[in-house]
Amino acid sequence: MTDLKCLIVDVPDFPQAGILFRDIAPLLRTHFEATLDAIDALFSEAEWQQIDALAGIEARGFVLAAGLAGRRRKGFVPIRKQGKLPPPVVSAAYSLEYGSAVLEVQSGAAGWR
Repeated sequence: MTDLKCLIVDVPDFPQAGILFRDIAPLLRTHFEATLDAIDALFSEAEWQQIDALAGIEARGFVLAAGLAGRRRKGFVPIRKQGKLPPPVVSAAYSLEYGSAVLEVQSGAAGWR
């Protein structure tokens, strides 16, 4: 298995001072085997029996969650920024150290109502 930690880069003070951003772009840029190793490391076999679908938050979350869902033959549910999905949607507001936003998922997707 690839040493995945060396492929995730800490970027201090991004997107603003005091925030430590963990950049997975180097992992995604490497040979495909490292990305597959990362996907396989996310869940053990025992947990898959209870999972129907995986949700991924745009955009990097799409890459890993969709890849993982496909590898395990599960569904994939995209979670997007507000206004990017056709209605009806379910919304959830959240806050970060540097702001707030709203995410949305299509109503009925994997049981969300």
